[in-house]
Amino acid sequence: IKKEQVKLEKALNKIKEVKEMSIKYNKNLMIQVDGGIDSSNVQKVVDAGANVIVAGSAVFKNGAIEENIKALRGI
Repeated sequence: IKKEQVKLEKALNKIKEVKEMSIKYNKNLMIQVDGGIDSSNVQKVVDAGANVIVAGSAVFKNGAIEENIKALRGI
């Protein structure tokens, strides 16, 4: 297992934990994730409970901003 995959799995578990707490204590909580987000993992992060995604490098990669945003949105 790659080191990045282990980090992602740990982060997903933490996001799920925060999401569960937010359901109990603050349903309007914004759960932001920043760092390492790209089109290959953004859906997992959203499925875990994140509702604010920061994906700077993924957006500006190769100067193809519009295409990268579409990829992140799954369009």
